Amino acid sequence: MSKHRRRIYIDFFFQQWDEEKYENLGLMLLNNYNQALRILEVDGPELERAKEQFNIHDGDLKKWRLEEKEYFLTLGKEPEEHLLKIAYVECLQELRAAKEKYKLANVLFINSTPDDASAETYTSALSKTRKRETEQRYADERRDQLTHDVTLFEEKLGISRNQRWTFSSPEFLEIAKYVSRRKYEKALDKLQKLVIQWLFELQKLNLSHTAYKMRTHLAKSLQTRCNSIRNAVTAYNKAALELDHPN
Repeated sequence: MSKHRRRIYIDFFFQQWDEEKYENLGLMLLNNYNQALRILEVDGPELERAKEQFNIHDGDLKKWRLEEKEYFLTLGKEPEEHLLKIAYVECLQELRAAKEKYKLANVLFINSTPDDASAETYTSALSKTRKRETEQRYADERRDQLTHDVTLFEEKLGISRNQRWTFSSPEFLEIAKYVSRRKYEKALDKLQKLVIQWLFELQKLNLSHTAYKMRTHLAKSLQTRCNSIRNAVTAYNKAALELDHPN
Protein backbone atom coordinates (compact mmCIF):
# COMPACT_ATOMS: atom_id res chain seq x y z
CA MET A 1 0.00 0.00 0.00
CA SER A 2 1.37 3.38 -0.98
CA LYS A 3 1.85 6.25 1.47
CA HIS A 4 -0.88 8.26 -0.29
CA ARG A 5 -3.47 5.48 0.04
CA ARG A 6 -2.51 4.81 3.66
CA ARG A 7 -3.02 8.50 4.49
CA ILE A 8 -6.41 8.46 2.74
CA TYR A 9 -7.49 5.47 4.87
CA ILE A 10 -6.30 7.20 8.05
CA ASP A 11 -8.22 10.35 7.07
CA PHE A 12 -11.38 8.32 6.34
CA PHE A 13 -11.04 6.55 9.68
CA PHE A 14 -10.91 9.77 11.68
CA GLN A 15 -13.74 11.31 9.68
CA GLN A 16 -15.94 8.30 10.48
CA TRP A 17 -14.79 8.37 14.09
CA ASP A 18 -15.73 12.07 14.41
CA GLU A 19 -19.14 11.49 12.85
CA GLU A 20 -19.90 8.61 15.22
CA LYS A 21 -18.74 10.64 18.21
CA TYR A 22 -20.92 13.61 17.24
CA GLU A 23 -23.85 11.25 16.65
CA ASN A 24 -23.43 9.63 20.07
CA LEU A 25 -23.00 13.04 21.71
CA GLY A 26 -26.20 14.29 20.07
CA LEU A 27 -28.07 11.18 21.21
CA MET A 28 -26.82 11.67 24.79
CA LEU A 29 -27.94 15.30 24.82
CA LEU A 30 -31.34 14.34 23.40
CA ASN A 31 -31.82 11.64 26.06
CA ASN A 32 -30.82 14.06 28.84
CA TYR A 33 -33.23 16.67 27.46
CA ASN A 34 -36.11 14.17 27.34
CA GLN A 35 -35.28 12.99 30.86
CA ALA A 36 -35.34 16.60 32.12
CA LEU A 37 -38.75 17.14 30.48
CA ARG A 38 -40.13 14.00 32.12
CA ILE A 39 -38.81 15.13 35.52
CA LEU A 40 -40.47 18.53 35.14
CA GLU A 41 -43.70 16.99 33.91
CA VAL A 42 -44.02 14.15 36.44
CA ASP A 43 -41.88 14.98 39.48
CA GLY A 44 -42.69 18.71 39.48
CA PRO A 45 -46.39 18.33 40.38
CA GLU A 46 -45.52 15.55 42.85
CA LEU A 47 -43.07 17.88 44.60
CA GLU A 48 -45.65 20.66 44.82
CA ARG A 49 -48.22 18.27 46.34
CA ALA A 50 -45.64 17.00 48.87
CA LYS A 51 -44.72 20.58 49.83
CA GLU A 52 -48.36 21.42 50.39
CA GLN A 53 -49.06 18.22 52.30
CA PHE A 54 -46.10 18.54 54.70
CA ASN A 55 -46.10 22.37 54.85
CA ILE A 56 -42.67 22.71 53.26
CA HIS A 57 -41.47 25.98 51.73
CA ASP A 58 -38.79 26.75 49.16
CA GLY A 59 -36.59 28.14 51.93
CA ASP A 60 -36.67 24.74 53.66
CA LEU A 61 -35.46 23.04 50.48
CA LYS A 62 -32.56 25.47 50.14
CA LYS A 63 -31.69 25.00 53.82
CA TRP A 64 -31.73 21.19 53.50
CA ARG A 65 -29.55 21.40 50.41
CA LEU A 66 -26.95 23.45 52.30
CA GLU A 67 -27.10 21.04 55.25
CA GLU A 68 -26.61 18.08 52.90
CA LYS A 69 -23.63 19.80 51.26
CA GLU A 70 -22.08 20.53 54.66
CA TYR A 71 -22.68 16.93 55.76
CA PHE A 72 -20.86 15.50 52.75
CA LEU A 73 -17.99 17.98 53.17
CA THR A 74 -17.45 16.83 56.78
CA LEU A 75 -18.24 13.17 56.10
CA GLY A 76 -15.49 10.93 57.46
CA LYS A 77 -13.94 13.68 59.58
CA GLU A 78 -13.97 13.26 63.36
CA PRO A 79 -13.14 15.85 66.04
CA GLU A 80 -9.55 15.65 67.28
CA GLU A 81 -10.67 15.23 70.91
CA HIS A 82 -12.87 12.31 69.91
CA LEU A 83 -9.96 10.65 68.10
CA LEU A 84 -7.79 11.15 71.19
CA LYS A 85 -10.40 9.45 73.38
CA ILE A 86 -10.59 6.54 70.94
CA ALA A 87 -6.80 6.17 70.95
CA TYR A 88 -6.81 6.45 74.78
CA VAL A 89 -9.36 3.64 75.16
CA GLU A 90 -7.50 1.42 72.70
CA CYS A 91 -4.26 2.10 74.56
CA LEU A 92 -5.90 1.16 77.87
CA GLN A 93 -7.09 -2.10 76.34
CA GLU A 94 -3.58 -2.83 75.03
CA LEU A 95 -2.11 -1.98 78.44
CA ARG A 96 -4.37 -4.46 80.19
CA ALA A 97 -3.40 -7.17 77.69
CA ALA A 98 0.30 -6.29 78.12
CA LYS A 99 0.03 -6.58 81.91
CA GLU A 100 -1.55 -10.02 81.61
CA LYS A 101 1.17 -11.07 79.17
CA TYR A 102 3.87 -9.83 81.54
CA LYS A 103 2.39 -11.78 84.45
CA LEU A 104 2.35 -14.94 82.35
CA ALA A 105 5.91 -14.40 81.09
CA ASN A 106 7.13 -13.74 84.65
CA VAL A 107 5.56 -16.95 85.95
CA LEU A 108 7.04 -18.97 83.09
CA PHE A 109 10.47 -17.44 83.71
CA ILE A 110 10.40 -18.20 87.42
CA ASN A 111 9.30 -21.80 86.78
CA SER A 112 11.75 -22.35 83.92
CA THR A 113 14.48 -23.83 86.19
CA PRO A 114 14.16 -27.64 86.19
CA ASP A 115 13.72 -29.36 89.55
CA ASP A 116 16.12 -32.14 88.64
CA ALA A 117 19.24 -30.81 86.91
CA SER A 118 20.30 -34.27 85.81
CA ALA A 119 17.09 -34.79 83.83
CA GLU A 120 18.01 -32.14 81.28
CA THR A 121 21.25 -31.09 79.70
CA TYR A 122 22.82 -27.83 80.77
CA THR A 123 22.77 -26.33 77.24
CA SER A 124 19.09 -27.05 76.73
CA ALA A 125 18.18 -25.67 80.17
CA LEU A 126 20.24 -22.54 79.57
CA SER A 127 18.59 -21.94 76.17
CA LYS A 128 15.10 -22.31 77.63
CA THR A 129 15.92 -19.99 80.54
CA ARG A 130 17.31 -17.31 78.24
CA LYS A 131 14.24 -17.56 76.02
CA ARG A 132 11.92 -17.11 79.01
CA GLU A 133 14.05 -14.20 80.25
CA THR A 134 13.84 -12.50 76.84
CA GLU A 135 10.07 -12.93 76.71
CA GLN A 136 9.73 -11.49 80.22
CA ARG A 137 11.97 -8.50 79.41
CA TYR A 138 10.09 -7.77 76.18
CA ALA A 139 6.73 -7.98 77.98
CA ASP A 140 8.04 -5.67 80.72
CA GLU A 141 9.28 -3.10 78.17
CA ARG A 142 6.02 -3.28 76.26
CA ARG A 143 4.04 -2.71 79.47
CA ASP A 144 6.19 0.30 80.40
CA GLN A 145 5.85 1.80 76.91
CA LEU A 146 2.07 1.48 76.96
CA THR A 147 1.94 2.98 80.47
CA HIS A 148 3.90 5.95 79.13
CA ASP A 149 1.53 6.28 76.14
CA VAL A 150 -1.51 6.19 78.42
CA THR A 151 0.01 8.96 80.54
CA LEU A 152 0.57 11.11 77.44
CA PHE A 153 -3.05 10.67 76.36
CA GLU A 154 -4.23 11.59 79.86
CA GLU A 155 -2.18 14.80 79.73
CA LYS A 156 -3.73 15.78 76.39
CA LEU A 157 -7.26 14.97 77.59
CA GLY A 158 -6.82 16.62 80.99
CA ILE A 159 -7.31 13.39 82.95
CA SER A 160 -5.41 13.09 86.22
CA ARG A 161 -3.75 9.81 87.18
CA ASN A 162 -6.20 9.13 90.02
CA GLN A 163 -9.07 9.68 87.55
CA ARG A 164 -7.81 7.17 84.98
CA TRP A 165 -10.67 5.50 83.16
CA THR A 166 -11.43 1.96 84.20
CA PHE A 167 -13.18 -0.70 82.18
CA SER A 168 -16.39 -0.05 84.13
CA SER A 169 -16.38 3.75 84.00
CA PRO A 170 -19.19 5.36 81.93
CA GLU A 171 -16.72 7.31 79.76
CA PHE A 172 -14.78 4.19 78.85
CA LEU A 173 -17.92 2.16 78.09
CA GLU A 174 -19.29 4.94 75.88
CA ILE A 175 -16.11 5.24 73.79
CA ALA A 176 -15.59 1.48 73.68
CA LYS A 177 -19.11 1.04 72.33
CA TYR A 178 -18.44 3.75 69.73
CA VAL A 179 -15.14 2.06 68.73
CA SER A 180 -16.94 -1.24 68.19
CA ARG A 181 -19.60 0.50 66.13
CA ARG A 182 -16.94 2.40 64.17
CA LYS A 183 -15.01 -0.79 63.42
CA TYR A 184 -18.24 -2.46 62.30
CA GLU A 185 -19.16 0.41 59.96
CA LYS A 186 -15.66 0.50 58.45
CA ALA A 187 -15.80 -3.26 57.83
CA LEU A 188 -19.24 -2.86 56.24
CA ASP A 189 -18.04 0.01 54.02
CA LYS A 190 -15.06 -2.03 52.84
CA LEU A 191 -17.26 -5.02 52.09
CA GLN A 192 -19.72 -2.89 50.10
CA LYS A 193 -16.88 -1.30 48.11
CA LEU A 194 -15.38 -4.69 47.21
CA VAL A 195 -18.76 -6.10 46.16
CA ILE A 196 -19.49 -3.08 43.95
CA GLN A 197 -16.04 -3.34 42.33
CA TRP A 198 -16.64 -7.05 41.78
CA LEU A 199 -19.99 -6.35 40.10
CA PHE A 200 -18.44 -3.74 37.78
CA GLU A 201 -15.67 -6.12 36.79
CA LEU A 202 -18.19 -8.89 36.24
CA GLN A 203 -20.17 -6.58 33.99
CA LYS A 204 -17.05 -5.72 31.97
CA LEU A 205 -16.28 -9.41 31.61
CA ASN A 206 -19.65 -9.95 29.92
CA LEU A 207 -19.26 -7.09 27.41
CA SER A 208 -19.25 -8.39 23.83
CA HIS A 209 -16.44 -6.10 22.63
CA THR A 210 -14.01 -6.90 25.44
CA ALA A 211 -10.72 -8.24 24.09
CA TYR A 212 -9.36 -11.64 25.06
CA LYS A 213 -6.41 -10.25 27.06
CA MET A 214 -8.73 -7.93 28.95
CA ARG A 215 -11.08 -10.82 29.70
CA THR A 216 -8.15 -12.86 31.04
CA HIS A 217 -7.02 -9.95 33.18
CA LEU A 218 -10.55 -9.40 34.53
CA ALA A 219 -10.94 -13.12 35.29
CA LYS A 220 -7.75 -13.08 37.40
CA SER A 221 -8.86 -9.84 39.04
CA LEU A 222 -12.23 -11.41 39.89
CA GLN A 223 -10.51 -14.35 41.54
CA THR A 224 -8.39 -11.99 43.66
CA ARG A 225 -11.47 -9.89 44.42
CA CYS A 226 -13.35 -12.98 45.62
CA ASN A 227 -10.58 -13.73 48.11
CA SER A 228 -10.66 -10.11 49.28
CA ILE A 229 -14.43 -10.28 49.68
CA ARG A 230 -14.12 -13.50 51.68
CA ASN A 231 -11.62 -11.84 54.04
CA ALA A 232 -13.83 -8.74 54.27
CA VAL A 233 -16.82 -10.90 55.21
CA THR A 234 -14.75 -12.55 57.95
CA ALA A 235 -13.70 -9.14 59.30
CA TYR A 236 -17.29 -7.91 59.11
CA ASN A 237 -18.65 -10.92 61.03
CA LYS A 238 -15.95 -10.46 63.69
CA ALA A 239 -16.79 -6.76 64.04
CA ALA A 240 -20.51 -7.57 64.24
CA LEU A 241 -19.91 -10.02 67.10
CA GLU A 242 -17.95 -7.37 69.02
CA LEU A 243 -20.78 -4.82 68.90
CA ASP A 244 -22.26 -5.99 72.20
CA HIS A 245 -18.88 -6.99 73.69
CA PRO A 246 -16.57 -3.92 73.45
CA ASN A 247 -14.14 -5.24 76.04
